[in-house]
Amino acid sequence: MAERYRRVLTLKLTIIICSLTLLVVLTITLVNIYYQRQDKENEARLRMMAVTGIIQRSIAELGKEQFVRWADSLFRMRFSADEYNLDIVYIMILNNKNQVTYFKKNPLISISDSSGRPITPGEILSGRIRDLSVVKATVIRKGTNEAKYIVQVGYSTVMLRSIYTNIIVRNVIIGAVFLALGSALAFVIAHSWNVPIKQLTKAMERVSEGDLTTHIETTRTDEIGYLQDVFNEMVKGLKDREFIKSTFKRYVTKQVAEEILKNKDRIKLEGEKREITVLFSDIRGFTAMTEDITPTETLDLLNEYYGTMIDIIFKYEGALDKFLGDGIMVYWNAPMVLENHALKACTCAVEMQKALDKLNKKRTENGKKPFYIGIGINTGEAVAGSVGSLERMEYTVVGDTVNLTKRINDKTDRGQILISEATYNLVMDKVVATPLPPQRIKGKKNPIRVWLLQDIKN
Repeated sequence: MAERYRRVLTLKLTIIICSLTLLVVLTITLVNIYYQRQDKENEARLRMMAVTGIIQRSIAELGKEQFVRWADSLFRMRFSADEYNLDIVYIMILNNKNQVTYFKKNPLISISDSSGRPITPGEILSGRIRDLSVVKATVIRKGTNEAKYIVQVGYSTVMLRSIYTNIIVRNVIIGAVFLALGSALAFVIAHSWNVPIKQLTKAMERVSEGDLTTHIETTRTDEIGYLQDVFNEMVKGLKDREFIKSTFKRYVTKQVAEEILKNKDRIKLEGEKREITVLFSDIRGFTAMTEDITPTETLDLLNEYYGTMIDIIFKYEGALDKFLGDGIMVYWNAPMVLENHALKACTCAVEMQKALDKLNKKRTENGKKPFYIGIGINTGEAVAGSVGSLERMEYTVVGDTVNLTKRINDKTDRGQILISEATYNLVMDKVVATPLPPQRIKGKKNPIRVWLLQDIKN
């Protein structure tokens, strides 16, 4: 399909350039024919005007009989040019009253109308006859500016018709040659444009298939070269965007990341107060555990643990805020609004504990010591937004709700999930939970109520 479009593009470009070439060649040819024809007509007219001038002087210098004999001899003369001969058709002299005093026509050239009837001097004066042009001169009386005679010479332009035909043929041939050369040039230009366009098309196809390593060498300095540069900048932007997107997805769920990138105007990354649910978890007795294993084993344990927990967090649309050594901080309902965010957090916590049980079973089978986590959950108002500097910023949540969640997590024993009263009030119909005695929390004047979360109701 793409190859067909490229061939069509080449054809279209060729047709466009050929059309422009044809228009230019046709215009030049027509203008050339017009001016060359005008040159020939002016040349013939100047020659006959010279003859008329001779007649004009002869009238004044010769007697009537002598002038008549001399004028008769003019018909036997041919006035030659480079490409044609001019023949005098008639000589007419009129007095100052516009009366014909002398008229002589060439006996070798017939002057007649369409029926073959000879045309009189009066008809010649009143109308235009095909293939006949006329020049005039005035004989002035000596001492005055009055016209004594008007000399009128008619000459045949039949010979000029063949010249006009030659002019047209010659210019048409030249125009055809230039049109052929222009067409060949048009194809070359269209092809030279189509090669980089073909390259761009193939590169775009690779990008559409996900290959963001595509790069085009800029080989031109014209508009095509500009397109090549813009394409490379576009791919670079896509690559950067994909990197940001893939990095972002490490901290929030795939669905949330794509929704944020797709609907930037629907979220607020500046500070805003909103209700969120926060989850803290950490490994119980982690410091003592690391004293009995090597640093490599410690990292293996954390990577195995984090890999399992993060999949569950993302499954329930939690936003991973940070790793705290052996701990994890997650929050829901920011930056995207989530319905039932408290229930999602509780369900996530229950599944995290169940997943850890399976992981410990596997570790025990491999001769490794099991480990356990505690999880604290709280719901409340917090400030959500971007914090940091121009060099580095991160989106997070801060406030008393976050601090209280951390304190509740500190109260957990291994395998426990403790939820605050605010969270319990939102999920009480959907969970299995047992109230515990009020807990003294650092930073709180009065003890707070917490519930031991055991399971999620079906």
